[in-house]
Amino acid sequence: MIDQSKFVEEALNEYHRLPEEGDSLYIRRFAPLGLDIDKYGSGRSDGKEDKVRKFYEELRENTGMSFDATVWESGCIVKDGNPAIRLVKFGDNEYGKAISNKLFRSGDDKYVAMLHATAKQALVIDIKDGMSADLKVLFAVVGGSLPMQVFVNLGKNARLGLFEWHASDCAKPCFSGTVRELRLQEGAACDISVLHNENANTTVLEHTKGTTSEGGSSTINFIYTGGNAVRARNSIEASGRESMVRVGELAISSKRQKFDLNTYVVNAAGGSEARLSSAAVAMQESTCYLKGFAVITNGSKDARSFVEEKGLLLDGMAKINSIPSMSIGENAVKATHSSAIGPIDQDSMFYLTSRGISAETAKRLMVLGFFSGPISGIRSGLVKEVVSSVISGKIRSNGEFGELPKLNAENVIWEGSREAGIEQHYKYRTEK
Repeated sequence: MIDQSKFVEEALNEYHRLPEEGDSLYIRRFAPLGLDIDKYGSGRSDGKEDKVRKFYEELRENTGMSFDATVWESGCIVKDGNPAIRLVKFGDNEYGKAISNKLFRSGDDKYVAMLHATAKQALVIDIKDGMSADLKVLFAVVGGSLPMQVFVNLGKNARLGLFEWHASDCAKPCFSGTVRELRLQEGAACDISVLHNENANTTVLEHTKGTTSEGGSSTINFIYTGGNAVRARNSIEASGRESMVRVGELAISSKRQKFDLNTYVVNAAGGSEARLSSAAVAMQESTCYLKGFAVITNGSKDARSFVEEKGLLLDGMAKINSIPSMSIGENAVKATHSSAIGPIDQDSMFYLTSRGISAETAKRLMVLGFFSGPISGIRSGLVKEVVSSVISGKIRSNGEFGELPKLNAENVIWEGSREAGIEQHYKYRTEK
């Protein structure tokens, strides 16, 4: 078990030492945050627990959704004492065990170091061998910044369905930051959806690193809609033979939001499969960077890797930058990547409006149709409703974000292909 005080001290030193962006491949495409650990402290307090309860009740009233755990800066409520989930706090022996043997080191990234230095608690989700769980967790940023460490461990042949809702109601500048680490043992499977719907006073930091052992399967969907700026650095690895990783990214930016999404999918074993599908819609003067990187390591024979990035521009001042890349260290593999960005189709808009549909409704339907592929990759029908309602609310409100939506099943378009579009090319179709 590590020395916690020394761990925090080292993380703080790393934060001040590391450059803001260390990845030379994408340095020219990085969107600086200007986030200062001294300015964005986590020490504010203004009746947080009462605000959290009010926030929770409003969310439950609007969506009908209850959560197995609700986490805020200084506490956590676990529903019915669920044995699969627990909160451990700095100073407890359990906290030291949780952060030992971590996948993310403080020296990996400046903001990872900041979150390790400022987090006072960690959420641990542990599913034993052969067991299964379906969990929903609310992360509420209400009185100040919320730096969190989340550890997910799945035993052999374990199953996990997890939905995380990250929301904020902060009146002052703050950040919502997560270091999430996933470990899947042999034959384990997870289906995780992470929704970021923070308000305009919140900067979002998202860091996820995961490994999937032999025969395991990881499906992870990241949905980015809120926050004045989002910086995501995610790396998901198919590390065992015949393991599979699917990562979906869905982003809709508006106003002056700035999204910087950098995701790695890694094939590190023979017969493994890794997919990344990113879809972004940009409105008004917002900017979105999609930086997908697929890696196939030497010796990963018969690996399959697919990267697809696509963007839709709703306004002339909006920007989407797409940079798909691959690094292939093995010959006997199948690997493809693609990128496509364009404005909303005016002919389709004219067709819909000429049949009595309002311009706002037509735009909303086209955006939901554009996102139908990524949304169909979400297995939970309830989560599909939540995501679709948040997207529709953003279109209806002319780009406002951070509000708690009311669910409306009419927003949901469930049809769509989960497969990367490039795989449908004739060279990769299965011959009959």
